[in-house]
Amino acid sequence: MLIRPTEFEKCLTFYLIRGKGDKSIEKFSLELELSILALDGTSPVSKYICKDIFFSDEWSSPLVLKQDDLKQKMDVFLSDDVLTIRCRMWENESSERWTILRCDPIPSDRSVLG
Repeated sequence: MLIRPTEFEKCLTFYLIRGKGDKSIEKFSLELELSILALDGTSPVSKYICKDIFFSDEWSSPLVLKQDDLKQKMDVFLSDDVLTIRCRMWENESSERWTILRCDPIPSDRSVLG
């Protein structure tokens, strides 16, 4: 999962990327859900994505959070300047789920928030 320099002005964007070095299979079907977790464990910001074919070095659709929304709800999303992102993914044909949690500190000067 990656935070990418945004294509959306004044937004944080989160993606899942399949690395170039992944040689396991050329392409596969994947469903995923990207969520920003609140401190209480709920996911008030979430995006479901169905990728029929996921190739090497391909980015998923983004989960977008406006910087202003984050500023207004910092007490909901941030604990010690840490924003928690959850990525749940599963193969289209399977009910099995995998979860990845990623916690990245927001820069202490909060420059990312403008």
